[in-house]
Amino acid sequence: MNNRGQVLIIFVLLLPILFLILAFLIEIGDLLVYQNKLESNVRYIARYGAEHIDDIDLKNKLQTLNVKNLDGKAKITIDEKSVKVYIKQRKKSVFSFVSIPLNVEFTYKGEIKDGNVVVKKE
Repeated sequence: MNNRGQVLIIFVLLLPILFLILAFLIEIGDLLVYQNKLESNVRYIARYGAEHIDDIDLKNKLQTLNVKNLDGKAKITIDEKSVKVYIKQRKKSVFSFVSIPLNVEFTYKGEIKDGNVVVKKE
C-alpha cells in the first residue's frame, strides 16, 4: 500500500492552519516587543521626572523626552512630589489578515520616597 497521497493531502489541508498559527505567534511577539519598548521609555521619563522634580524647566525637559522617545504621544502630569506618565497607543498589525485588537495602555508614577526614587505602575 502506498500512503504518499494521503499524507500529501493531510499536509496540504493543515498547511494554512500552520501559517495562521505562525502569523498569530509573530503578531503577539511583535506586540510584546512594542509594549516593552513603550514601557521602558515611559518608566525612563517618570524616573527622570522624579529625580529632577525641583528643576524649574522640568516640564519642557519631559516634553522633549516625550517627543524624542514616544513621538509626543504620552500625557505627563507633574505635581510637587511626583510625575505621572500615561500612554495609550493602538499598534498596527503586522499582517493585514490578522485582526487582533492591539492596544497598549498604562501609567507609571515616579516619586521620591525616603530619599529614593520609586517608579511604579498604576
